[in-house]
Amino acid sequence: MKKEKWSEFERYIVLTDNSKMEMGGTYIHFLNFKKIVEVIRNIAHSDKSSYLYNGNIYSREITSTDAQKILLNIETCTWMNGTHLIKTVANQVGLQI
Repeated sequence: MKKEKWSEFERYIVLTDNSKMEMGGTYIHFLNFKKIVEVIRNIAHSDKSSYLYNGNIYSREITSTDAQKILLNIETCTWMNGTHLIKTVANQVGLQI
């Protein structure tokens, strides 16, 4: 099947496999991953030094450029240098991915 036809979960599983198990591969991890991707989208399109998640304000630990690279790598299901920063954001807000 072509990558364009993959579901979000299938893309997540491929990304998890490419991460060499830096990310979990369960459905619960996937649900947390979707929340973190939304946070990263907000960071990618903002120049503020903080962001809001679940009613709490956090200082950004990644740049907008880092966030844009992460989103591109997620889209292409590749785990490249810098993609691991998604875990930094997840740890900051207390979610396991």
